[in-house]
Amino acid sequence: MFVYHLWADKDRYQYLTSPWLDCSEVYMDLVLDGTALADCWWPIPVQLVRINEFTPKLEPADIMFLELCPVMTVRAVEALGSALTDHGELLPLDCREGEYWLYNPLRLIDALNKEYSAIKYFEGTNKILSVKRHVFCSERVANAMVFNVPELRRHPPFATQTFVDLVEAAGLKGARFVVPR
Repeated sequence: MFVYHLWADKDRYQYLTSPWLDCSEVYMDLVLDGTALADCWWPIPVQLVRINEFTPKLEPADIMFLELCPVMTVRAVEALGSALTDHGELLPLDCREGEYWLYNPLRLIDALNKEYSAIKYFEGTNKILSVKRHVFCSERVANAMVFNVPELRRHPPFATQTFVDLVEAAGLKGARFVVPR
């Protein structure tokens, strides 16, 4: 089973930013640890970025990012449906330009094969500093769509080939699926 980093394509597609930068950093720490947040969530105010320093007009996106977290449009939520909700939760964002939901993947899977991956640890600990080559235990991610790895919480989520196929079949734009090094 192929596993990919789920990234934003900010050089080509629109994305979101938040004027509450300090607050959004706190949220990103919470969101990426696999904890359900719907009961205590209040929408973060966000703004749509339509231009950047490299592109005079960014294309509209169905899947974009806020910090390290995927964000879905109405079109993406309708197209992906249970592929999203069975593996995470959709949290509303406060945006004047449209309806957006931050996707909080709740699947935390210990799928990184530490023996075969190229991992650099913080000196004197077994806490991961970086991963130069990711090798996953395919049987652990066989039923996953989007997930995080416990040791890599401040990291964009991973997506399986099954999720990539759903996104491509729906013609959704904005996400990049990159094979982890």
